Amino acid sequence: LRLQLLLATPSDCTPLELQAAREAASAAGAIKVTLIEEAVASALGAEMQAEQAHASVVVDIGAGTTDLAVVSRGALVQGRTLRLGSGALDQAILEYLRQERGIETGAENAERIKLALAPPKEMTGPELSGLRGRKPTSRLPEFSSITRTEVRAAIEPVVRNLAAFIRDALEELPLQAALDLLDTGVVLSGGGALLPGLADWLAAELKMGVWLSGEPQQTTIAGLARLLALQGNAPPRRYLIRGFKLVEATASHEKHEKIDKHHRLQVSVAE
Repeated sequence: LRLQLLLATPSDCTPLELQAAREAASAAGAIKVTLIEEAVASALGAEMQAEQAHASVVVDIGAGTTDLAVVSRGALVQGRTLRLGSGALDQAILEYLRQERGIETGAENAERIKLALAPPKEMTGPELSGLRGRKPTSRLPEFSSITRTEVRAAIEPVVRNLAAFIRDALEELPLQAALDLLDTGVVLSGGGALLPGLADWLAAELKMGVWLSGEPQQTTIAGLARLLALQGNAPPRRYLIRGFKLVEATASHEKHEKIDKHHRLQVSVAE
């Protein structure tokens, strides 16, 4: 079996981290390994069209990282990574319960609380009862409850950090690309995008439309599958992506384009 792998990596990976990913894939039996930025894979998976002249933004919220891609005319205008994801929301809930309520509970309960009570627009609402935890003082298990207001207080700093990350990226865009976003908005993908009310919350913070991709959890995988279809049977050497088509990098490209030494897929910047 001649295994060939196409791997998505965060935009801010160092050369050492990229090399480690390649070595891990090779150790798993892959004879050819191609790396692509997660932001690019997410943009492809969100089906951003190559012929689209307006700029679009996709934000992929994973468990540990958030990747942002700004795409225009089928090329990556900007890609960046925040080392914060949906796992930080769970951790914020656990910390809130421990510090404010004196309750210790597990990660599974934090996930259940997050999905059940993460606030849409309203600050108040139902509470989640039957929460299993224990007090550090007694060390005995007991049932407790938590309200939606408490959950919002717990996760608000994380959501604001996420909004600030997106805002900082958008503030650096060229004027026309920034104006395009008033029409196209921001597309959310990744499992973290499924947090109830997150799109509306970010829309209020950013003052622009924020939407969910069709299948948020599958967006990056769909992008990799789309790229494989574009790649066909071509050997995974050094490539550029132009109009979402793979173009093998030539000596001329290497003179005028920044090509990663570790054969990572790159995207030419739109003019």
